[in-house]
Amino acid sequence: MSLLAWVGSMAASLNFLCGPLSSVLCDRFGCRRVAFFGAILSVTGLFLTSFITRLHYMYITYGLLWGMGSSFSYVPSIVMLGNYFDKRLALANGLGTSGSGVGSLVASPVINYTLRAFGWKTSLRIISGAAAFLAFACIVYRPLRTKNEYRRSGLKRPRSKLCDISIWKNRAYVTWVLTIALFQFGYPVPFVHMVSYLTKSSACKPQFLATSLGFF
Repeated sequence: MSLLAWVGSMAASLNFLCGPLSSVLCDRFGCRRVAFFGAILSVTGLFLTSFITRLHYMYITYGLLWGMGSSFSYVPSIVMLGNYFDKRLALANGLGTSGSGVGSLVASPVINYTLRAFGWKTSLRIISGAAAFLAFACIVYRPLRTKNEYRRSGLKRPRSKLCDISIWKNRAYVTWVLTIALFQFGYPVPFVHMVSYLTKSSACKPQFLATSLGFF
């Protein structure tokens, strides 16, 4: 069970670990391209996982492909908010990130039904089909200025450095990063281990736990 938990842990960690890389790629190539590439990785990873018969292959298909793909899809959605909103950026971020909670509330009973009706392999293929909508969603990531507009105006397109260490001089930022890092030691535990524990103890139905976690 611990080896199986590493698959989900790897995917969840890469989702956040690839955040700096995703943001740099957004500056270099645009949020739309990065999000589309992330959608392709996500769909490919989920679809290939449905054919896996050995656990160690899941580290590549689900842990690596899905983990990186989810990061490349998620980060551009946050970066785009900073381009479109100024005064109400906090509200936009709150509404944007609330989608994770709403998704947990809806996905848990739906996935539980597909698992019982079709099995885990078919369920993964259905989820990969749903993830394909990410490729259509990124179409709305329209940049405020295109390359031609920058060229006509004579302005240089702003690009972030690949490795900018100046941000680590900000104490408030360092404190925030360390706090989030400590928080992540406990946050994934219920998602990875609690369902298995409740299945063995029969304390309550695991899908109810996953649904309730969506509120938080």
